[in-house]
Amino acid sequence: MVVAWIVVAQLRTHVADRYRVETSSMEPTLHGDPDDGDVVLVAKLPMGRPDDWPGRYDVVVVRNRLVEDGPWLVKRLMVQGPADVTVREGDLWQRVADRPVFRRVEKDPVAQAHLLLTSFAAHGEATGYLAEDPSVWRSVGTDLVVRGVPEAELFAARTAAAHAARAEARSTLHPPRHLSTNRAQDSSFLDALGEPRGLGHAWPRDLGIEFLCTLESEATALHAVVEYLGTYHSVRLGTDGRGRLYRMGESWSEAFEHPPLPTGTPVRVLFLHLDGAFQVVVDEQQVHRRPAELAAQTDRVLRLPEPFRAPERNLLHLGFASTEPGREVARVHWLRAVQDPYLPDEDGRIWSLETGDLFLLGDNVHDSADSREIVGEPFALDDVVGRPWAIVGPAPRARWFGSSTAVR
Repeated sequence: MVVAWIVVAQLRTHVADRYRVETSSMEPTLHGDPDDGDVVLVAKLPMGRPDDWPGRYDVVVVRNRLVEDGPWLVKRLMVQGPADVTVREGDLWQRVADRPVFRRVEKDPVAQAHLLLTSFAAHGEATGYLAEDPSVWRSVGTDLVVRGVPEAELFAARTAAAHAARAEARSTLHPPRHLSTNRAQDSSFLDALGEPRGLGHAWPRDLGIEFLCTLESEATALHAVVEYLGTYHSVRLGTDGRGRLYRMGESWSEAFEHPPLPTGTPVRVLFLHLDGAFQVVVDEQQVHRRPAELAAQTDRVLRLPEPFRAPERNLLHLGFASTEPGREVARVHWLRAVQDPYLPDEDGRIWSLETGDLFLLGDNVHDSADSREIVGEPFALDDVVGRPWAIVGPAPRARWFGSSTAVR
């Protein structure tokens, strides 16, 4: 018995140990709860760490520098020193030794797609997030079946004049003939259990729409729209493989090529504003990126008169152009609104990292104790205990760590 205890103790010290996630700081990657949180198997690094680990966006388990003798912390590595770090315009920025200016820490919309939070997910039996409009779509099983319209109508519905007319008439501000969300995209998101979580009173600037759809032969193009502060930013993807960005119904970019949209075969599309640019991804391939700095939704903006206040303006729309208007030309198998969290302003604070220092954040940035709260020595490589290897409990959530948790 003594030998067995010694073996177990050695394994926990040098090979692997269990750790229960008690806080919500890593939602939705890890579910946190003092009694029912994810139990993580932590692989330790007794013989030193690989030269390329940890890297940016890796999840690490570290000793607690925030609370003396406190429990381990699970966080995501954002910047490794030597570098200076600050928060601007809702994003993390860094300045390295050979560059005199700060540059935004940018995410790749394909490689880091798993870092985007899901504001909501909708499919056939969960359509409460979408404006009811039987002339545009209906639910069939787990699919949303969408009707096609003349492409000219899709463009005309998103012009500044059309928007102003709807606002003056106090009618719905959804562009007609679109499948549209009926609530603003705020900072709330779905946690690891698929339940809404978050403050709900901040308005993300980095947001977008992702969906999986199948087109019928009559379809000629799909239009995905991000409406932000009353301005429609949209992408048109044609079945011929030609795409273009539009702003308020007017061309806003050069034409670009993308994989042709086949009929009868599901295609996955992501259109979003992320890290200072509108980005288009088709079947996990980034096909276009257009720099565009959007205004922050500050308290000043929130005081704008109706109907232009921010809570009513973060909306998403989807439409399908067809050669035979009125026919059902697309099946949307799932759709989700995504966002990249807007980091709270830190009043221009700069964190200086030396070689080996780490800047760590929780995925739930609005409810995370992390590097932003440290007033003394920052986290360092020597604080790294190991990496999450697997979630071993509770049983319904058990999986190898890193497997997809995206809501579908």
